[in-house]
Amino acid sequence: MGGGTCYNGGWLPPGIPIPTGNPQPQPPPSPDPPPDLPPGPEPGPEGCMGPDPFVGLTDLVGECIDGAWIPVQVLTSGGSVHVVPTSDGDRLVLETDTGLSFEMLGELPPNVQDGDRVFVQGRVRIDKPAGDFGPLLEVTQISGS
Repeated sequence: MGGGTCYNGGWLPPGIPIPTGNPQPQPPPSPDPPPDLPPGPEPGPEGCMGPDPFVGLTDLVGECIDGAWIPVQVLTSGGSVHVVPTSDGDRLVLETDTGLSFEMLGELPPNVQDGDRVFVQGRVRIDKPAGDFGPLLEVTQISGS
């Protein structure tokens, strides 16, 4: 083709006359409306958004603290339970089969005694200071073995 005339920021083909008068600038085309987005996650417990994001990760669960999901270590282990007398009262200590020690929160079930072998599941409470006998363990399940 070739030729043409630049007019008002665009090109007119050859043979088309330049319009006369005051040209009105064309408004820019309106953008397409945004697509409908799926709804966001539902608020979880205590204001955390969505479900626990740590589900499925080995030895971790999420705990909702002040609206944020915090990873918490989970312990699943066999070991021995010991009742240790102190000036502040008896402390429950778990010695795991791998040699770790935890100070257990709560009480022993009636069927578990000092020195018994147990299978324990619980949350390691890194948000609290360690006890005299190791990190604190909030037991969620305990059974004699």
